[in-house]
Amino acid sequence: MQTIVSSIVPISIVTIVMAVVYVVVTVRRRQKGRGKRREVDYRGFYNMGIVWFPLGLAWLIVYLVLALPLIIPLPFTGIGLAYLILGLTNRDKWDSKDKKKK
Repeated sequence: MQTIVSSIVPISIVTIVMAVVYVVVTVRRRQKGRGKRREVDYRGFYNMGIVWFPLGLAWLIVYLVLALPLIIPLPFTGIGLAYLILGLTNRDKWDSKDKKKK
């Protein structure tokens, strides 16, 4: 019991510090970008889906072969598939940034 409590305290402190840093960074970014509206990068979603989906499938196969719980590969596979679908459904908006710069 003593070791569990002694390991929870440092983990809690690190978590709190990380949360505070995240809030500070988020607030500063919002203040800098106030009034500026950026377009969504759908090509970026597609590229992330290209990476995450096969990675999730590979992990899924490994976990199935080793009979391990599927808690790790399923989110990667699902998020990768969602990113692929999001990027492909908005494929017409991929080149909008390139056209605006020219």
